[in-house]
Amino acid sequence: SGEQLGSAMLTSSVAGPGKEVEVVLADDKLHFVKIKLQSFQNSAGKRAGMVGMLEDVTSVKQNQLQLEKERTRFSNMLDMAPLAIATIDADDHIIQANQVMTERLGLSEKELKKGSFYQLFNDPNNSGKAAKKLHQTGRLRAFHAHLKGKNGELHPSELHVDLFNKEQQEFLCWISDISGEQYHQDKFEGLLQHSSMPMAVIGDKGFNQLNPAACEFFAVEDEDDLF
Repeated sequence: SGEQLGSAMLTSSVAGPGKEVEVVLADDKLHFVKIKLQSFQNSAGKRAGMVGMLEDVTSVKQNQLQLEKERTRFSNMLDMAPLAIATIDADDHIIQANQVMTERLGLSEKELKKGSFYQLFNDPNNSGKAAKKLHQTGRLRAFHAHLKGKNGELHPSELHVDLFNKEQQEFLCWISDISGEQYHQDKFEGLLQHSSMPMAVIGDKGFNQLNPAACEFFAVEDEDDLF
């Protein structure tokens, strides 16, 4: 191989066709060379020798190394983030989950990658709404969901999702812990439902929620009758 490369010096061995080796050329710089070997026969059909083809793939290799470096840097940034973060592919599978997410849900990254991201949702109807909105608009904003962790423990969460890689159709999902807000909401719901006084929640378009005492006051069997 030394004769084939002239002044080049191989720094790793070559064995078989299509092998990539590191080569230091006359410029004293490291190059990546792909070597392909192909045997040829003489008129008698016997092996007469081999032809070697050399291709300098330094620029391609350097781009690959740079891409790997950026991926590692991105992964480290995710793990340093104070929020739970996951990347999701076009088939709704988790590609990567940061340390905050695995610790909060009590599930390893390997376990999270097994199923669909929407399988983490406690409410199938809610997961359907999230999936539909995401695929229609390419994003989610302040979407509330209860995510299932280890042993079925529920984690009140607020999701923000954006298209991260358009070519690969990968999404970046930020997950905030809203357990404190949910606690106060649950206390309010308990007060609303168990109060003996007629109580209702009113929005811009009218009633949003009525307790049993309010339904009795308006002489309706179900709060939906007033919506």
